[in-house]
Amino acid sequence: MKRRTTLIVLVVLLALVVSGCGKKKVVGANLKSGDGGGPGAIGPSTTTIAPTATTAKPSATTAKPTATTARPTATTQAEQPAYVIRIQSDTAAGGQFNKQQAQCPIGRICRWTNTDSKARSVVADDGAFTSPMIAPGANWDYRPSTGVKGLHNYHDGTRPYAVGQVNFY
Repeated sequence: MKRRTTLIVLVVLLALVVSGCGKKKVVGANLKSGDGGGPGAIGPSTTTIAPTATTAKPSATTAKPTATTARPTATTQAEQPAYVIRIQSDTAAGGQFNKQQAQCPIGRICRWTNTDSKARSVVADDGAFTSPMIAPGANWDYRPSTGVKGLHNYHDGTRPYAVGQVNFY
């Protein structure tokens, strides 16, 4: 009788383990902002779900930001960038840089914002400027001086075929 009970317990445990292995569990998957969510949702006022000890840790193949990841340059409220150029994916409408031809006054900030899902960089073909790697969602600000006045062709350091122009005037 004891052997039969042990066997039943093992079968039940095995069934529980197997049933949970093939399904991807996503915490908060049914939550939608403002509509009360779906079945089992916490509610519209919930904004954050704290990670638990079972949160997956990055694997060895997960890319980690390097020490050269660009950080946004601090700007005051009064000093906004003169021109913002978006770095985009290869499939984005408008090309890899939006706008591909930019105008930026000398002494004002020209900002490249990486909207792609991969780290990118910008490199002037004539060596006038070179950014570090710009993480997805991050910015790189460049303030041109009189020494770089004029038209500069540039490209993405990770995709040489992604090209743009900036005129510092």
